[in-house]
Amino acid sequence: MTIIESLVNYFSSCPIIASLTNDVKVDFLNEKGKSFSIEPVAVNPVVSNYIGGGGERRYDFSIAVKFNYSDEARMNLDNSGFFEKLEEWLEKQNIDGNLPKLGEGKEAESIDVLSNGYLFGITPDMKYGRYEVRCRLLYEIE
Repeated sequence: MTIIESLVNYFSSCPIIASLTNDVKVDFLNEKGKSFSIEPVAVNPVVSNYIGGGGERRYDFSIAVKFNYSDEARMNLDNSGFFEKLEEWLEKQNIDGNLPKLGEGKEAESIDVLSNGYLFGITPDMKYGRYEVRCRLLYEIE
């Protein structure tokens, strides 16, 4: 199983995301309506190498969400609040040790939130906003 497949499986079980959609996508947001996507970010994956082999690695990714958007304050507060709830859920999963199953030879250590959720852009018709939060999966390889 690939890391991205593990992340899709992991986030598919998140109740915060289930309240938004039942479809976790990779590198794709629907043109209209609410949708959720995991998007890998280019970084050097090597954190450290162990003398006897193996090491610690990282996999950075953005969580992108498309929400309805308008000048209505309540709607935009709810959109931003989604990410606060998601960050709290991730923090609890880290504390409880509920992390993605990465497959043979890899073990997840943590998923860290690297930025607050923020409005990344608005469609030209101002009906939808793309919001993002940047995350990092730390894991160990044998």
